[in-house]
Amino acid sequence: MTTTKFRRSFLILLVGGISIAFLAMIRTFLMTILMAALFTAVSRGLFRRLTRLMRGREAPAAIATLLVLLAVVVVPLLVVLGAVANEARRVNETILPGVQDLINQPSQLDEWLRLLPGYRRMQGVVTRPDETREVAELLADPALRMVNRNRGAGTRVLIDRLLGGRRPPGFAYEPRSHFAVAAAVAQKRADWGVTIEPVARQAGLRFRPLQAEHYDLVVPGDRWEKPAVQALRRLMGPQSPLRRRLAALGFES
Repeated sequence: MTTTKFRRSFLILLVGGISIAFLAMIRTFLMTILMAALFTAVSRGLFRRLTRLMRGREAPAAIATLLVLLAVVVVPLLVVLGAVANEARRVNETILPGVQDLINQPSQLDEWLRLLPGYRRMQGVVTRPDETREVAELLADPALRMVNRNRGAGTRVLIDRLLGGRRPPGFAYEPRSHFAVAAAVAQKRADWGVTIEPVARQAGLRFRPLQAEHYDLVVPGDRWEKPAVQALRRLMGPQSPLRRRLAALGFES
């Protein structure tokens, strides 16, 4: 009985090993084989119908099948690929000279685009005022519950970098705004989170700075003197009322 089981097991392992070795040998051809099988399955029905129409003559039916497939599938595909290739060549001929000019003469970019300075804001870790530990100690405490941010947000990128692969309690809670993060910490639904300093200040939270964010505006050079852009430039001027208001809120120039 034991010998029979051994033989069966050996046979199964042998067949499995040969199958794996065979697949390893033909792995580069698998996609070609699959496409050929699919193409055969699609064309077989057409071949049978043409064979019946030609009273069983398979050779003319095969030639007719090939011609139909060429006309219906291959030729349109080649036309589409040719159109795509021509469009790619046209785009390359249009864009490449400009890119090369920018590489050779970077100062040209200053003529095309103008920078209008915006504001900066500081992101950091917030807790309730009675929590005095620093960021490293907060991260090391498994009893603390965090509040995350939604995926795709810049703050989420900062949080993921801060955690370094860790997933503390509360990791799955992903509100979509800085105010929601501050509210979760202030209302004791979370022990810590990442938000911006002005929001933390409004919520009465303890703030530990991590990273500054810069927000600037880029304006096409030929629109720099447009009335609307001039009004925006006055609004964002160094000593404008808006600048003073932003500074009071914690948004630096």
